[in-house]
Amino acid sequence: MLVLTGGTPRSGTTWLTHLAQGVLGHTDETYRTVNANSPQEVREAILSHCLGENTVVHFHAVIPLVQEVAKNGQAIVWYAFRDPGDILVSQMRWRDIDFEKALRMATASMNQFQKAVNDSNIRIVPYALLQKAPEAFIFQLGREMGKILNFGDIHSIIEACDISRNQKIIQEISEGQEHQDSLLAPGHIQSGKLGRWKEELSPQQQERVQNTFQNFYSLFPDY
Repeated sequence: MLVLTGGTPRSGTTWLTHLAQGVLGHTDETYRTVNANSPQEVREAILSHCLGENTVVHFHAVIPLVQEVAKNGQAIVWYAFRDPGDILVSQMRWRDIDFEKALRMATASMNQFQKAVNDSNIRIVPYALLQKAPEAFIFQLGREMGKILNFGDIHSIIEACDISRNQKIIQEISEGQEHQDSLLAPGHIQSGKLGRWKEELSPQQQERVQNTFQNFYSLFPDY
């Protein structure tokens, strides 16, 4: 089974990947995880998948091969998205970069999102809904992976991926401990607050965000 769990950066893609791992781990399935950070790495991860193996690929770039394996049923593809203003602010704080560079990165991210949202074979995951009600997404993800999860299963997976546990893992990674299959890194988790760009950016920067992503906000006013 090939499972692609990705999305725009800083949109819960690591969390989504950990949930997919949780579904497999909860049913004692063995799997490997690939963190594909570039288009080439995404392609290599898909092509290296072996029949009969469980592979979970964390990705961001919606390359043609992603769309191809989603269309022909060779892979389950989930793609998370988030308010681009929040993506921008999260990138600024995590990478310690200025507004202009973060704006370019957020724009590139939303270009990838446009490819995903236009493809009916890719499951789109709003970060706001994943954050508020992960149970339905976990159930459906499990169903597509051939697993029927009960409420106990689902809440065990949620608990295993809880933010406090992940913060502890990040601390342990910072101290040199290894956590196989974890995609977390120091500074990875921030507040996760929705609409934070309206509080943290200046009025002029907020106007730039609204003008740059006006198409997104007109289509997704609640996300």
